[in-house]
Amino acid sequence: MQEDTSGASKPMFNLGDIYYVLFKHKWKVLSFSAAGVLAALALFRFWPVVYKSEAELFIKYVREVRSDPGLGENARITSPDQRGETIINNERQILTSLNVAKAVAAALPPEIAAKLSGEASPLAAAAAIHDGLTAEVLTRSSVIQIVFQHSDPDVVQPVLNLIVEQYLKKHAEIHRPLGLFDSFLTQETDQLRSRLVATEKQLRGLKSDAGVLSVEAAMQAYAEQITMVRQQIFEAETELAVLDQAGWTDPAAAPGTNAGPSGVERQPDGNLPEATAETVAEYLKINGLLDNFRRQEQTNLINHHTPEHPLVKAVRAQIKEYEDQKAALEKTHPALALRRPEPNTLGPAGGTPFDPVAEAARVRNLRSRVRVLKEHMDKIYSEASVLSEKAPTIADLQRQIQIQEARYRAAAGSLEQARMEEALGPDRIFNISIVQNPTPPTKVAGKLRKMIMGVVAGGLAAGLALAFLIEFYLDQSVKRPIEVETRLGLPLLLAIPEVRHGKNRATGIRKALPSPGDHDATPGTPVGTDIAPWALNHGLRTYLEALRDRLVFYFDIRNLTHKPKLVAVTGCGEGSGVSTIAAGLAAGLSQTGDGNVLLVDMNMGCQQPYHFHRGDLQYGLDELLEGGNRESALVQDHLYVVSHATGEDKLERIMPKRFNHLVPKLKASDYDYIIFDMPAVSQLSVTPQLARYMDMVLLVVESEKTSREVVKRASHLLAESKANVSVVLNKTRNYVPRRLQQEI
Repeated sequence: MQEDTSGASKPMFNLGDIYYVLFKHKWKVLSFSAAGVLAALALFRFWPVVYKSEAELFIKYVREVRSDPGLGENARITSPDQRGETIINNERQILTSLNVAKAVAAALPPEIAAKLSGEASPLAAAAAIHDGLTAEVLTRSSVIQIVFQHSDPDVVQPVLNLIVEQYLKKHAEIHRPLGLFDSFLTQETDQLRSRLVATEKQLRGLKSDAGVLSVEAAMQAYAEQITMVRQQIFEAETELAVLDQAGWTDPAAAPGTNAGPSGVERQPDGNLPEATAETVAEYLKINGLLDNFRRQEQTNLINHHTPEHPLVKAVRAQIKEYEDQKAALEKTHPALALRRPEPNTLGPAGGTPFDPVAEAARVRNLRSRVRVLKEHMDKIYSEASVLSEKAPTIADLQRQIQIQEARYRAAAGSLEQARMEEALGPDRIFNISIVQNPTPPTKVAGKLRKMIMGVVAGGLAAGLALAFLIEFYLDQSVKRPIEVETRLGLPLLLAIPEVRHGKNRATGIRKALPSPGDHDATPGTPVGTDIAPWALNHGLRTYLEALRDRLVFYFDIRNLTHKPKLVAVTGCGEGSGVSTIAAGLAAGLSQTGDGNVLLVDMNMGCQQPYHFHRGDLQYGLDELLEGGNRESALVQDHLYVVSHATGEDKLERIMPKRFNHLVPKLKASDYDYIIFDMPAVSQLSVTPQLARYMDMVLLVVESEKTSREVVKRASHLLAESKANVSVVLNKTRNYVPRRLQQEI
């Protein structure tokens, strides 16, 4: 019946374990808890009453001297601590220093100093002040909370008033700048002013060389000039383009010649048809109108009109119309495309004659203007380039001036503040304010309350810790049925509680059969005063019958129908109740039918381990199997009890070799079951060697007595013989109330 339960062999810790430990060791837990309560009561009774007074100080800022890499290695300035952590911690150290306590003790009246320490010594009073003073920084604030505690309520408030007063004086002595510091600040301010003046002079010289007062304004002026000149060049070039289109772009062309717009000789008309004077006049008029509207179009675009503007659209519509008329005339009279305007023809407006000399002069003026404008553009670009090269240096000097001005202002402000504080004296300090004056004395109950709760909780925790320590570490015995499978990995057949005959409570199964020869008997128990295991009024009868039924069911489901069935009952040590269980099991099996049951005592000696009505236990197994008169071994109907041997026979005769010869006789007998009451399992006993002949081996484990390691070694010895082993846990005790019981 031994199964692989290694997966469930790990120790488990669940709610049932907690209940078991708490109820089993409840008296230990309650005892330690009661001790904790008594200690808390004693603490409450004898703990001295302490009074306190509280005050709060607000620390605005404290000047600190720090190095400034930008001013050189030896240059230093004053500045506030941005985070404030260093400042407020420094003030806290000053406040709780022994020097402040000594100053307070020296200023105290003699009667208060005597109450502080019980003696008139200033050093003892200072030590008492220093021990009773605490200063804590409130979370995420610049407020220091000061608390002074003492057992005398008349002392705490006056002492705390003096502590605040002496701290302010000490702070003034440490932080107020005296003559030497004042001289240092003056020298530092003069050096910063000199550096600032030198940098400003260098900046002015650089701007003078560049010919500007402001780099930004000069660059903006250059940009505006470049834009304006570029516009003028564009307008002149546009006008030249218009004249070039009209054929007057060549100033060397003389009036009346046959030169073209670029000085190219006109080609003869050839065979092209000559247009009439009216057609030529109309053609020239259309050209003039086209030129006029094109100039209007350019003017509108220059004035930032978009192509979608109504004026631009109207001008372009006129241009399109005249271009179509011009193309129609050139298609009808191709010679018109080669014609140059003549001196006496009409101008573009249709009424003013062309003046070739004026047009030529106009062209020359426009060309000269474009040339001059471009030269001016180059000059502006050159000046702007020079200024652009000097701009980074000027910007760097401007930044230096800003930094030096900030440092100079900070140094000047520190110097002014130092002079103001020196003039005001130590009684007026700007950076420390009293948020709360020392309060009247109040009892300090929080610390005592915490200590009392801690003592009570400590007693309870100690009891619980001891209970769990004993249960899971110190006591390694098998205690509950669930441990057989979870911690030992063995199958459990039945758990038998501890009972006593005639009562619902017991002290042990072994007291059920205290005969002189019972190896389970308790020494000193009177013989014949207990009930036999097969008696109807025996306290274990219900459990022994349950064990019988479980065993029969086991054989049935495994289809073990042969007879007789050999069952061995053994244990892990003396006093575990093996004989009682073996006898009770045999008696229960004898009552299930008409078949006979044989109980064989395999223990050492020839003493009587069992009570019975009839028969003589001197009858041995050999005699019984050889067919002799077995009525002497009959205990009750269908139940026979014999020992392993009779007379001078020793146990060695039932060693495996001899037992091997007895097995055929046992199997040929008319018994349904043969129960063997085996000695405890050990390396020297014959039980592990004979277990291989058995159909079932019941290993009886005494609860809370047998160690888990002993059970593991015994099961290992039995497993080597390939025996089917099941555990019967004997003398179990249920400490948990039924309503909380979770085990089956």
